[in-house]
Amino acid sequence: MRFPLSWLRDWVDLPTEISKISELLIKIGVGLESVDDPSVHMANVVVARVVKREKHPKADKLSVCQVFDGSQDLQIVCGAQNYQEGDLVPLAREGAVLPGDFKIKRSKIRDVESWGMLCSSEELGLGKAEDGLMILDPGSIPGTPLASALKLDDPIFALETTANRPDHLSVRGIAREIGALTGKPLKAPTIKIEEKADDPEGPWSLSVEDASDCPLYSARILRGVSVGPSPDWLKKRVEGAGIRSINNVVDVTNFVLVEYGQPLHAFDLGKLEGGILNVRAGKEGEVLETLDRQKRTLSSGD
Repeated sequence: MRFPLSWLRDWVDLPTEISKISELLIKIGVGLESVDDPSVHMANVVVARVVKREKHPKADKLSVCQVFDGSQDLQIVCGAQNYQEGDLVPLAREGAVLPGDFKIKRSKIRDVESWGMLCSSEELGLGKAEDGLMILDPGSIPGTPLASALKLDDPIFALETTANRPDHLSVRGIAREIGALTGKPLKAPTIKIEEKADDPEGPWSLSVEDASDCPLYSARILRGVSVGPSPDWLKKRVEGAGIRSINNVVDVTNFVLVEYGQPLHAFDLGKLEGGILNVRAGKEGEVLETLDRQKRTLSSGD
């Protein structure tokens, strides 16, 4: 069970300290496998604006930049070429420690003082996404901690749950237990649904072949849905839970799975043969293509 800490905070009030949250999780009976804080290598890394860029007097491939870090101008020697004056970029100030235990110090590069380092995403441990510096959103504010500007100040908790506690396989279930322990109320979202009794767009039916294998299967038709990329908040939530983002329809079903512990699947009603949703076991040798574009061969009983 994985989730970003902000997701749990949406459901129940929590202490500020990670250590105290970890203690609460252990007290409710879950094992804490890990806490992954992507911002740990971003201490003393901030948003900075390139105010001025000039050619290095002794090196053709280097530039001498004046950057504003929110409180002062600093001189930085930089070898990247993909930026210009006015751009907002990550600045690792003196004292920062980047991935690989790379410590940022004041230095002289070809006889020119440099008071930090302008960074690429790869140097920050965020993967290689561009050739040169990481160019930040123009709406970012100089001096803002980079982890906050990138919304990476949200630790990912990985929990180990026991087979007899399926309620621990959802954010709501975890929040409910913490609320019972601390006396804090659940902060459940308000859900509004506009229902129509009649469906004018033709018949459809739901069939369950074996009620002993599947005692209950329920479905609802949603109209006016457009498939497309997920909004950032949804994408970050499902990816924080360790699930690959696919599109808004698939992602929201996975969102509900992690939040409520309720497995869901979305179907295109227009592509169901005869408008029938048939719930059954697999047949021997039957092939099913899953969302990762892999073809799976089923056995009877799957």
